[in-house]
Amino acid sequence: MIEDGTLVGIVSGSTPVQVLADMADQAALPTADDRRIRDQVLAELRRLPRPLEPASSVVVLGGIVHLCGLTSTAADQITLRTAAEATPGVQGVKDHTMPIGDARRLL
Repeated sequence: MIEDGTLVGIVSGSTPVQVLADMADQAALPTADDRRIRDQVLAELRRLPRPLEPASSVVVLGGIVHLCGLTSTAADQITLRTAAEATPGVQGVKDHTMPIGDARRLL
């Protein structure tokens, strides 16, 4: 997970590789606008009945929101993505989340 341009944790599976590849394409650090958008997205996600799982994260680069980690269900995954897309200033959403049931099948 990256916060304010600093690596602060790792999410297991292929998710970190996907996010790092997307970030390398942009070759930039989060801007003040990205941090504001991230704060707004997190606030929206906290209002949901079932927010992000604790090991999940949100990264914003160039107005693109990267949702990473696990969700409880496929329906929760869609709800999180929809909430992020509806946040003002968001240019797009890349959903790197996976429902927990799908993740368990990979083990």
